[in-house]
Formats: sequence, C-alpha cells, structure tokens
Amino acid sequence: MEINDKEKQTDLNSFEIELASIIQEVEENKKKLEFLKNENDQLRLKNMTLEQNEVHYVNTLKQKEAQLQQLENKPPMGLSEKDLVEVMLDAKRVAKDIVKKAQDEVLLVERQKKEALAALKQEGQLIREDIEKYRIKVNQDLNQWIESLERVMDSPE
Repeated sequence: MEINDKEKQTDLNSFEIELASIIQEVEENKKKLEFLKNENDQLRLKNMTLEQNEVHYVNTLKQKEAQLQQLENKPPMGLSEKDLVEVMLDAKRVAKDIVKKAQDEVLLVERQKKEALAALKQEGQLIREDIEKYRIKVNQDLNQWIESLERVMDSPE
C-alpha cells in the first residue's frame, strides 16, 4: 500500500511538473505573440509616416510645378529661354525622382508589412497548434492518471 502511495505521489508530481511546463510555454507564447503584435504596430506606424511623407512630397511637387508655371508666365530675368527650360526640366526631373523614391519606400513598407503579418499569422497558427497538442496531451495524461487511480482504487490491495 505504501508503494502505491509513492507511485501515486510520483505520478501526481510528474503530472504537476508537466502541467507547469505547459503553462510556462503557453505564457512564453503569449509574450511572443505580444511582441509580434507590437512589432506589427510599429510597422503600421512607419507605414503611416511614409504615406504622410509621400503626401508631403506630392504636395511639394505640386507647389514646385505651380511655381514653375508662374515663372514660365513671367518674362525672363536675365536668363535665356534655353537656360530657363533647362532649369524647369531639372526641377521636373528632381520632383519625379522624389515621387518615385517615396512610392518605392511605400511599396517596400507594404511588402515588409505583408511579410510581418504573414509571419505573425504563421506564428499564431503554430502557437494554436502547440496549445492544441498540449491540451490533447494533458487530457490524455489526465485520463491515464484517472484510469490508473481507478485501477488502484478498484484493486483489492
């Protein structure tokens, strides 16, 4: 009878240790998920900043084009028409480069955001699968433990 009590206590201790390990892993997974959510929020904030920058660049481009049109309408002030055309073409190229750069940055952030979201979804799925596996394992262990307790209780010893 004393041996059975020791076996029961050992089984109970093993079960408690395994359950504590599972709980700790679930808590770690929660922390990982929170970290990924924070990282996703940061990427969203960065994306918003880049979108605001793009709007700023577009507005600046529009202002520069409006100023350019005003300059075109004014009589030249010591610049030849050829020089004025070169300045306007240079300004237009610079403005287009700025817009292109902003668009490229937005596309890059969008791609990074999608990759981060995909990674977050995959991590979440893995966490769900791990939790489900542990839940099944805990249920199996608990059922085995209950069955062994029932056998011990039903045995004539």
